[in-house]
Amino acid sequence: MRDGACQQHIKGCHYYQRGKCGACHADYIQSSDGCISEGCSKSNDRFECLECIKPFELKNKKCVISNCLRHANGKCASCQPNFNLRKGLCVPSVNYTNFVAEACLVCAPSFYINKASKCSPFDIGCTTYVNGQCTNCVSPFEITSDGSCIIDGCDTVDSKGCVKCQGAYQPDGKICKLPNCEKAHRGVCESCIQGYIVKSGLCSQMDPNCIKYTKDGLCVACIDGYHPDSQGKCRQNVVGCVYTGSDCTSCTSPFTFADGICAIVGCEEYAASGCLKCTSDMYLVGGICKQKDPGCQYDSSGKCQSCSDKFTYNNGQCVI
Repeated sequence: MRDGACQQHIKGCHYYQRGKCGACHADYIQSSDGCISEGCSKSNDRFECLECIKPFELKNKKCVISNCLRHANGKCASCQPNFNLRKGLCVPSVNYTNFVAEACLVCAPSFYINKASKCSPFDIGCTTYVNGQCTNCVSPFEITSDGSCIIDGCDTVDSKGCVKCQGAYQPDGKICKLPNCEKAHRGVCESCIQGYIVKSGLCSQMDPNCIKYTKDGLCVACIDGYHPDSQGKCRQNVVGCVYTGSDCTSCTSPFTFADGICAIVGCEEYAASGCLKCTSDMYLVGGICKQKDPGCQYDSSGKCQSCSDKFTYNNGQCVI
């Protein structure tokens, strides 16, 4: 009542004094003429809030903090059940089983206490945490030195294992494997299955002609008749060549070395022992080719045994 007349009730007013609001209810603050919701930045002439400042939200023309029972000085002071007070706001306590002064002491199942004393969900593959770090993983995950659960060679995982493999890795059930590799680590094969050798971090099929490999998977010694080339592979020897490393540097008798190759002048067909067939103007004797004498007919031993017309046979030669 004011000046003997009844006035409309001021929303939020606790009691009146001399026709004016003398005090406001909790969650309201007193203005010059009435009570407005705490957190209100704009109101109408009926003291109903139209806009709020953060972290308040407008609800039914009143500024509230979500899930807050009581607020003061622009922050929540008490939260509804199943919510915890955190930095003046109310956060769900579904993952907190023991919460004191914004620091969690015990978390719900599948959550762990992180280094900020908050509850974080378990990383995929991890089963146990100690001091905020994973110490044990479920198969097929493996624990790393920094407390991560990984599947070697995997790019994308789910709770059961690998979904997508990296690079040269291939899927094998819920893990990833390098082809023909027995043991691998971070994209590098360390040992291969029988018949394969590690080369450039992958497994290469062993050369049946190689008898000795380097630690890098390069062949340095081959069986007889083969030599290692510059790429570490066994190549068949060229007839007559003597090799130093991958290069032909000299020849066996009766071959002649010239320009990096071994040859016999006038030879058309070779064997390891020498020439098997000479050109038509030469004859074969002792694995080499010799120039034929004009008019001479040679036997298989390379001897002139007779002469053609216009030639006379004389002591193994044909003369005119």
